[in-house]
Amino acid sequence: RELSWYNHKYFYAHGTGPTFERHSELVLKGIPDIHMTSLGRYVDHLKKFASLVSRDNILVLSYDELKKDPEKVQWRIQQYLGREFPGALATLNTHDDPNKLR
Repeated sequence: RELSWYNHKYFYAHGTGPTFERHSELVLKGIPDIHMTSLGRYVDHLKKFASLVSRDNILVLSYDELKKDPEKVQWRIQQYLGREFPGALATLNTHDDPNKLR
């Protein structure tokens, strides 16, 4: 989620910025970024959530990972939940799917 926020703010709005690694270092140190603070910081919400929920109850996935290897993401979800489920993430809700959620 933080990568998505970073891409949106820097590359769609400003066209340039620090590397994601540098941005992450600043965020984790609590150093505010003048470009990122106007709409709030997602990391603050995550920190609060993480303080309330144990790490083994959180599965972190990324959209980029889903696009690159949907079968692996489905496998990771199944491993996390401890059960298999039918369906194929590779074909659900694609851009040209007539059943796409809108």
